[in-house]
Amino acid sequence: MFIISSVNIPYPVLEKSPMQNRELDRLKIQSFCGETLRANSTPPETIIENFLWKEDCAMLLGSEKAGKSIMAQQIFCAIVTGEPYLGKFSVKKSGAVVYIQSEGKRDEFVDRLNNISMSFNAPINDSNFLHLFKKYCPLNVSIFREAIFDKIDTQVKIWGCNPVAICIDSVYKCIDGDLNENRDIIAFTNSIDEFISRYNAAILIIHHDAKEWRDEKTKETLDRGDKGAYGSVFLRAYVDHILYLKMLKTKARTLTCDTQRSGKTHPEVIDLLMIEPSPLCFQIKGDYKPSTEVIIHQLRINGQMSYAKLMANTGLAQITLQQGMAVLIQRKVVGFIDQKERYFFLKS
Repeated sequence: MFIISSVNIPYPVLEKSPMQNRELDRLKIQSFCGETLRANSTPPETIIENFLWKEDCAMLLGSEKAGKSIMAQQIFCAIVTGEPYLGKFSVKKSGAVVYIQSEGKRDEFVDRLNNISMSFNAPINDSNFLHLFKKYCPLNVSIFREAIFDKIDTQVKIWGCNPVAICIDSVYKCIDGDLNENRDIIAFTNSIDEFISRYNAAILIIHHDAKEWRDEKTKETLDRGDKGAYGSVFLRAYVDHILYLKMLKTKARTLTCDTQRSGKTHPEVIDLLMIEPSPLCFQIKGDYKPSTEVIIHQLRINGQMSYAKLMANTGLAQITLQQGMAVLIQRKVVGFIDQKERYFFLKS
């Protein structure tokens, strides 16, 4: 007869993979009732006053060449530096950012960033700005999304914290499927939810508006505003608010936000001018500080300068230089003498 002794052999504990952990996290459905129903109802943390909140998804919508990417980079530079957005709206939470570029060229991004940086008072800490570049990067395809997560996770370990905000530029190059197909849009927005739950960051998605609509009877162009987002209405319904950047025939821009959930987004139309090429930035109409600071700096170090020399040294476009100089002369900061050509100088 054989006697078999019983021995307790512990089962090996297998460490769950990041994918399995996320799958389990999806099943953590929160439940509130009775005393807990109104608990933990603190408002979301503000990142940029009147514009961006933690764990929100905002859409920056506009027509082609309106300057959406420039505006997005300017917003993210403001978050990194902590300087007010457009010189007016306070950055309440500064920190690291992630910018996912899926169209255009990498060198275009760098060139824009160099010129945008010139409009900020303090140097931008490049260590807090993660730029991810991949032409066509469908985030609703797991292999692409996981690759992006890996890049961000690696940087998060270096930062020691999550990014404050993540930009997706732009929607049509970050989705696999049809923008008009509800199922594809839902899969894309589910992917954005994963970014939000993983990093607790604000998400800014850049999107194009649809082609102009015309009245069938009058044939006049209809201004649909931020309701003109291209594709399925589910995308517009998903985001918390839409910032609509419209370029006028005069090349001036307006920034509006009619579609919003919170009711806290800046309610008024903001008239904008684009200063270019150096510095490259949007400024509120009537606020010429970025361009005038460049002019003053050149006059301070060089003394009297001609109009042509100022254009060459500042890199400002002619109209930008004219506007800035007109403001400085009106404020009696700059004077001028007329010889064969006009020479400008700083007044003491």
